[in-house]
Amino acid sequence: MWNDNKLYTDFLINKYSKNDLVNSFLIKLKNKNIDLKIDKLEIEYEKKIKELIELSKIYYNTNLFKNKNSLELIQKELEITKILTKYTLLNKDIDYSFLLSSLNILLYLSEILRNRLNQEEYKCIKENKISDYIIRSSYKFCTYKDKCNYNYNINTKLLCYHDHYVHNMISSDLKIIINYINNKQINNEKPCNKEILKTINTINYVINHMENELNDKCAFEPINTWDNFHFVKK
Repeated sequence: MWNDNKLYTDFLINKYSKNDLVNSFLIKLKNKNIDLKIDKLEIEYEKKIKELIELSKIYYNTNLFKNKNSLELIQKELEITKILTKYTLLNKDIDYSFLLSSLNILLYLSEILRNRLNQEEYKCIKENKISDYIIRSSYKFCTYKDKCNYNYNINTKLLCYHDHYVHNMISSDLKIIINYINNKQINNEKPCNKEILKTINTINYVINHMENELNDKCAFEPINTWDNFHFVKK
């Protein structure tokens, strides 16, 4: 009887020891996979930063974007704002030259889109009483998005009074943040990175909202018709 108990005890010890080894191996494997994914994301992020730097040297003197459809342009805007959101979040010492050049690319793209919709320039009328506060536009998006009958139904004269494609407001916010950084540099003052991050986050949110709406609207349509859905009915 004693031998039987000992054999059973040895069996349990051996079994759970093996389980511990297996669990330990699986944990290490999982951690390794996580590390590999993080490394891959970091490599991709660094690659996008370099691409953005190169793009800043050529975007204004080429027709690189002018022949792109509106959804592609908005998606490029979104790609850039995501990079800048991560960049401003991760870096305490921001390279303002890089940031300004990237913001100017965004402004260039936004102006192409604004002009396609014949939108007038928008001026934010909020009063800035705090030197380190960056004023931002107020956005009120339509909750129906691509399903909004008032905006997308051309057979009715009814209009939607909420926001759909607000490129003029994005351009305004971009000009404000660009001027803010430039003025700080002229006066040898350090910009408030927290305010910069807030503005970039807002711009990213707005562009993401517009991209989702237009992307959903174009989902089952031929690519050569996509620009037909990029409009704000007046």
